Amino acid sequence: MDKLEQLLTKMHSEFAEYEAWLLRQPASVILENAFQYTTKQDILMHAESVELSPAQLETLLHSRAPLEEVFETYRNTDSDFLMIEMHDAMETCADDTMAVQRTAPVYTQPPDYAREHGELDKYRESKRLNVLCKEAIEQTVRDNYKDNRLDTDAVWRDVTAQFGSKRAAFVLAMTVREKDYDGRFSRENKAWAKTQPLPPDPERRGLYCSYVVDKAHPVLTDALVTHARRELERKPSVKEKLQSAETPTRSAAKAAVPEL
Repeated sequence: MDKLEQLLTKMHSEFAEYEAWLLRQPASVILENAFQYTTKQDILMHAESVELSPAQLETLLHSRAPLEEVFETYRNTDSDFLMIEMHDAMETCADDTMAVQRTAPVYTQPPDYAREHGELDKYRESKRLNVLCKEAIEQTVRDNYKDNRLDTDAVWRDVTAQFGSKRAAFVLAMTVREKDYDGRFSRENKAWAKTQPLPPDPERRGLYCSYVVDKAHPVLTDALVTHARRELERKPSVKEKLQSAETPTRSAAKAAVPEL
């Protein structure tokens, strides 16, 4: 089952739960949900032909309720072009979510510090994104390993599109540090990991294991770390600086376009 099929299955299951809930409601509530019900049906129909990038698909797959999120994106769209906006709503929803994830700060303090300083919410949100980033790395490595070769550039590009280079580097550095006993990670990568802003490791192995990459072969993970390290050390071109400049989300950009 490919990612689009997985996403469609998840969205259909979400709709079935919503429909079952709706059928238990009084007539007045059913009438109030008429627009939402029919619109979600339309979204499911158009979703079968939508073309999304691997990063967009992965982002929607990780959503707790992708159908609901796409519906909310569509509902906030002001347009008379139903089919175009149905397709666009899925892309916009994924892009807006990725934009939020890319700019979310990486919390580098341990949980004890977060608790003492009233920052548990920041710690938990960062940990949630770290876990999602780790899972995305593992999945993207699987997707891009063919003929005994890993396309590290594609993996790095897709993962950073979803979570940004800082979080991706944080997860990879944490992985290398937690596996410093493994000789399949190069000395250069182990040395690099020690320079990264990681939380202290006071003899508490396993504290950060939830976002350590462990479902990809260490040799492949090491190759990705090498590529990531070089990308992070490389000075970006003028074009790349312009492309990475802070830009509004797709929905915000559309809202800013004046009506003619």
